[in-house]
Amino acid sequence: MLRREEEKETILVERHIIKQSHQHWQEIDKLSFLSKNLYTAANYICRQDFFATGKKYSLTNLYHLTKHCVDYRALPTKVSKQIIKRLVSS
Repeated sequence: MLRREEEKETILVERHIIKQSHQHWQEIDKLSFLSKNLYTAANYICRQDFFATGKKYSLTNLYHLTKHCVDYRALPTKVSKQIIKRLVSS
């Protein structure tokens, strides 16, 4: 029996550590909190529908369900759309 070698993919990752003394720390903390909340809310909607129907939401459907969320509105539109897009693609 022949074994195929799996291709290993290298993913470039950056990590930025920002101290509370940094001048933009409060703004970054606020935006991070909002993005986490939006991701969690959208993920909850997806999971509930998946358990009920066995199907995943499309990007368009999930967008229309989350666009009225407070967290969606509080973030810049580009950021909110990327969060939803990332959730659907995973």
